[in-house]
Amino acid sequence: MLDLEDSIVGVTNFCTAPAKAIRQKARIGGTKNPDVRRIVALRPDLVIVNTDENRLTTAQELETLGLRILVTRTDSLDEVEATWTAWRSDWKTSVSSHRAGAHQSGAGT
Repeated sequence: MLDLEDSIVGVTNFCTAPAKAIRQKARIGGTKNPDVRRIVALRPDLVIVNTDENRLTTAQELETLGLRILVTRTDSLDEVEATWTAWRSDWKTSVSSHRAGAHQSGAGT
């Protein structure tokens, strides 16, 4: 849907799709009890949490540890689509900026 499968570093034990894209991804535990140390060790650019599935305390702990958090809501399909559309745009801009900075500094060569 977002064409960002290569950017994913970890998934929950309950993630099943897209099967081919997540097959080799690190498993970080369940939605209610994720392995916070493992998440931090993966050094994600962004951790996606959901108000329906994840505990507020987990999201707060990850944020306190310096991770960027995106909170998604699934109250309506319109809300889900708006969240992902805005996030995808922000992510693509962020990745492009990061790559440009790495290339300019010589890190990408």
